[in-house]
Amino acid sequence: LIDIDNFGVLNDRFGHDICDGLLVEIANKLLSLCQHDEEVGRWCGDEFVYILPSHKRDLLDHRLNSILASLSEPIQLEIISYACQARCGVVVSHELAIKDASKLMHFADLAVSKVGDNKACKITYFKQDMETAGHERFELEAELRHVISRGELRLHYQPIINFKTGKYELAEALVRWQHPRRGLVEPLQFIELAERTGLIINIGRWVLCEAIRQLAMWRSDELIDINEVAVNLSPIQLQDNELIQMITATLIKYDIEPKWLTLEITESVLLDGGDEALATIAQFRSMGIRVALDDFGTGYSSLSYLSRIQLDKIKIDRSFVNEIG
Repeated sequence: LIDIDNFGVLNDRFGHDICDGLLVEIANKLLSLCQHDEEVGRWCGDEFVYILPSHKRDLLDHRLNSILASLSEPIQLEIISYACQARCGVVVSHELAIKDASKLMHFADLAVSKVGDNKACKITYFKQDMETAGHERFELEAELRHVISRGELRLHYQPIINFKTGKYELAEALVRWQHPRRGLVEPLQFIELAERTGLIINIGRWVLCEAIRQLAMWRSDELIDINEVAVNLSPIQLQDNELIQMITATLIKYDIEPKWLTLEITESVLLDGGDEALATIAQFRSMGIRVALDDFGTGYSSLSYLSRIQLDKIKIDRSFVNEIG
């Protein structure tokens, strides 16, 4: 199963007509690569199924790598030239002794989703434990849909120290899931799932409202020096049409000035975010809200990308500074 990376982002930026044309070009390229004993077809959306007769790993690796390499060659389409990055989930029927096509496709789908866990690898073979992990992910998603109504989300706060004064003047809000059975679920286990399912929109709204409410409590306490709060913003939240209205209403409700709120974005917004995302960020700054770029240096952007957006802060990733001493 071959999946085209970031196709949803392309759709949002260039529109369905151009991206439909891109899918046609990808399909034509795959057809031209298809040998006499192979089969290829579009599965759904931006996914293609490729059937090969071999079950030997070395032969499969060589063949699939050549296919992915061909797909990565730039495709010229009207106003854009785009080099597709694709990932591949592989299931070998010979190893599983399964002839049921729907089961094989399900396993291939589980394998392709695991490619995202290892950015350096574009091909993942299905392993039996992936099926168990798939069931767990399904259960986690079902439970994640009720975290707000059940009051299971918690905010932990990372204090930021002002070295000049030695005081905690800013705190960064970090969301945690206090599961009644699993215990404390770390963000790595559920944030990506929330983004993939769109649940991050409501979770993100809750985090913003709760962080602003907490800041109002701190500012009313003379014994606490925290005057600002920072909140991480998922790129998907920038697609929320009600986000700015919601933030504005919450700031007014708790009598919090916009300059006391910092919204932290990641490099993916610079790389993949369309003009609408950048316009939303510009609107934040026009309101007086501060914008910070988080984990700078861990993605694929360079200093030149910073010219696309006005920022108040750049947070350099710790991998660059942890050996300063």
